[in-house]
Amino acid sequence: MLKMKHLVENKALAQYALRSWNHDQATLEKWLNRFRISSNAVYPFMQDGSLAFLRLAPEEEKQDAQVQAELDFLAYLHAQGYPAMQSLPSLDGAALVRIDSPWGRYLASAFACVPGVPVEDAPPDERVMTRYGEALGRLHALSARYVPVRRRQSHADALAWTARTLAAHHAPDCMLEVCDRIACRLSAMPKNRETYGLVHYDFEPDNVFWDEAQDCCHVIDFDDSMYHFYVLDIEQALDALDEMLSEQGRASFSEAAQAQFLAGYRLHFPLSEDMLAQRPLMRAFCDIYAYARLLHCLSDRPSPEPEWMPGLCARLEGRMRHLEARLHV
Repeated sequence: MLKMKHLVENKALAQYALRSWNHDQATLEKWLNRFRISSNAVYPFMQDGSLAFLRLAPEEEKQDAQVQAELDFLAYLHAQGYPAMQSLPSLDGAALVRIDSPWGRYLASAFACVPGVPVEDAPPDERVMTRYGEALGRLHALSARYVPVRRRQSHADALAWTARTLAAHHAPDCMLEVCDRIACRLSAMPKNRETYGLVHYDFEPDNVFWDEAQDCCHVIDFDDSMYHFYVLDIEQALDALDEMLSEQGRASFSEAAQAQFLAGYRLHFPLSEDMLAQRPLMRAFCDIYAYARLLHCLSDRPSPEPEWMPGLCARLEGRMRHLEARLHV
């Protein structure tokens, strides 16, 4: 997540940034009210009658080379016919625009809305679960052949940032020890084209859209993609599936849904039982990284705070305590 001070909506900033894109001015106010802010600020708008999304991040929080590397990968996926979110060029033809605004410097990009409904809102039947798994298998198969001009960060980069953040914010010593253990275990794992490459990182049911008409899934939100073991994406997807079905009162469907997902995945990319056995290590990585990101988020709060912010901070602090308990093993 962004630092708390950046989680406050700023529709004036969005309007300022949208001067760089074609947009429907008449409906702008209505759509901007449907914003969301987490790892980025995302503001919907209409472009030539179609829904689109403006994504904004303060330059102090994001590296432009990393964002451009993400956009490069999306362009590659589209060239290969993969149904990922599509970048919308600015009026100058750029995928990434640096905005010098009265509120500071921001990195801005825009994307077309993908068709379909989130997998979390689709029926968890065999067809949907299989296509969900196929979408990830195809993504990894394409990643294995991808030769980047600009590289995204690696798992080692993410862990180095995590360690620095834990130390800077005086996290409990046990969290630093966990971070070191995870780094050592990951460094000992074999890397090859079938195990390691550019992963999505958030391949969860709210970031994958089931399109019944086209009988496929469309994928959004590559913002956290990094070089990692492919099984990390599988762990994230299966863990989120289990949580989704439990919340829907369909926990009994989880085992079958996960098996269908894996069957779909294996139609496009190999997956060994040895790699699946590394799921707990992948979960530990995600947990320690999430813990550090929460520390970062809570480290800089605005003054005065919006009335909703203390409640959000309390929930995030509760999440940190949960992660501490789960990681302190």
